[in-house]
Amino acid sequence: MHRIDDPTAAADKHGPGKNGFTIGDALMGIAATRPTADIADAVQEELAAPIEALGMALDKANHQQLREVLWAMFDAFILRNWFEVVPDHASGATALAVDPGGRLCAVGAGASFTTSDDVVSQAALPGNSLAVAHDGSGLWCAVGLSLGMPDIRTSPDAITWTYRSSVTAGTLLSIAHDGSGLWCAVGDTGSILTSPDGITWTAQTSGTLESLNSVAYDGSGLWCAVGEVGKILTSPDGVVWTPQASGTVEALHGVAHDGSGLWCAVGFNGTLLTSPDGITWTAQTSGTTDNISAVAHDQLRRWCAVDEGGGIRTSSGGQTWEPLPIVCMQPLYCIARGSHGVWYVGGADSVIRTLKWGL
Repeated sequence: MHRIDDPTAAADKHGPGKNGFTIGDALMGIAATRPTADIADAVQEELAAPIEALGMALDKANHQQLREVLWAMFDAFILRNWFEVVPDHASGATALAVDPGGRLCAVGAGASFTTSDDVVSQAALPGNSLAVAHDGSGLWCAVGLSLGMPDIRTSPDAITWTYRSSVTAGTLLSIAHDGSGLWCAVGDTGSILTSPDGITWTAQTSGTLESLNSVAYDGSGLWCAVGEVGKILTSPDGVVWTPQASGTVEALHGVAHDGSGLWCAVGFNGTLLTSPDGITWTAQTSGTTDNISAVAHDQLRRWCAVDEGGGIRTSSGGQTWEPLPIVCMQPLYCIARGSHGVWYVGGADSVIRTLKWGL
């Protein structure tokens, strides 16, 4: 980088030796500063370099790329600064979700808790809830097992929960919403249920008897469910499901999409797969043999995955993963990113989060 050094520059405009620009003054005989090619090139390359270093292609139509880079750098920093938010929670947390307002809901065996601006609310949630999600417009939905039967419950505030009838005999293990009107839950023996409102559920045909452990939506028309023995299914509508080749027989525990073109699935023995379309999957090196429980994305190119060995690892593009210099002294089961750049991780004993910057 350098300051303008053309003879027409305004000498010392910003201090000794710090030239600047001037529009000139015809009456005083002062020429306007000439924008030379070398200063334009310098500015261009200084701005382009960090964008390309993050693996992003320059996009003439996208005027937010530098902002995305700065956010990714910020996330990379705060992911290294964790502290407990609900220590020694009796049942731990098997699943987490955050609503658009930043309210966290964590569920576990026999209870749920929510936090909003550090105010913690506890609520009885019968049975063992294994997954929770929010529809983006006011409704929470939790699924799991109660009294040996599949359990579905909805809530407007993650405190008061209402039981909803299920149409499957299997345990439900994961739930997601497409943001525009469709819930999808998956579970044991290939169970797939869909609902327009979280109340009335319809069983769909998955074509497999393998347990499906996680389901996610890409925001633009594709559902993806993953499960035992490397099972991956995709669907454009939650109704018709197509098996895809994963290239692994390891159990897959979690799947997520970055909102801009990349899927990531994680699982047993450190298995980590990525795909640009949900169809063609590539194995990546995770750097661990621990079972990776869950993976999430911040929509700004930062991935984060947690494992049962207490490890947390991140990636800026899904291919190269870096372990954070922390190890939690508990198995980690779930992860979610909330507002203000805050990440939450749930484990066997507590929930931890990154520093809250109030952005």
